[in-house]
Amino acid sequence: MIRIASIVAVLAGLVISTASAFAGSHSLQRRAVGRGIFITVDELHMEPLRAVDSLLEARVTVSNQGAMRIKLDYLTFSLSDAATGARSMALLPSELGGRAAPPLFLREVVVAPGQTERVVLYFRPLRPTSRPIDLRLDLATVDGQLISRSYLPLVF
Repeated sequence: MIRIASIVAVLAGLVISTASAFAGSHSLQRRAVGRGIFITVDELHMEPLRAVDSLLEARVTVSNQGAMRIKLDYLTFSLSDAATGARSMALLPSELGGRAAPPLFLREVVVAPGQTERVVLYFRPLRPTSRPIDLRLDLATVDGQLISRSYLPLVF
């Protein structure tokens, strides 16, 4: 009887740890978004701004293992509602409602081959009932030529 209980407990632990690892890896999955360019959405959550308003905060890592330099700025990232086509662009520091921008807050940056950048982005959420929501990534060279457009499903 004790032996069966031990086996059940071990199996239950394996199932729970596997489910937790899968759930965590879904949001932390590294995705290719261009030739040699990878993105990871490290963290995603709502931040209260005012009593009736909030911001969606996304912590993102972009790794450039490609051959060309890329530019990241506010136009690179947006939220996209596939059903309606609505978009919410990444916010500028002046649009944070008086809140101080964190140290990793995205400013224009050039990511050279072999470099990795971690940034914090803020968005005004799309309709609260809007699902699925994607992170739209418009990658461009330093002179503004579009390299790729990618849509990453967000889970939160």
